Amino acid sequence: MNRETALERMEAGFGKWIAVDLTDVQFVDEADLSFLRDHITCRREALTALATEDDWRPLLEPTKAWINASLLTTESGQRVVSLLVGPPVKLGPGEAPSINTSVEPRPLRLC
Repeated sequence: MNRETALERMEAGFGKWIAVDLTDVQFVDEADLSFLRDHITCRREALTALATEDDWRPLLEPTKAWINASLLTTESGQRVVSLLVGPPVKLGPGEAPSINTSVEPRPLRLC
């Protein structure tokens, strides 16, 4: 799987709830988020564009068992996708990691 395929699969998954274009979205490792009862916080420095294939390589190679992608929205409307990547796994020919998507209802606060 490559960057383009991963983004297409995420957009399709998020599309079950909301139409979203991930072209200019920022990404964050889920480990950099703090989940509170009524909101989620994240340092601005933790955001990344993941704009090139090279940016995605550590997430996709070696092949991972799964990728959890959660769509977050700041109070000002900025979209951020948090990523949690599963362990490496050997997949058969033509198999790809599962991409699980969700839309987080709590607002994201950047600090």
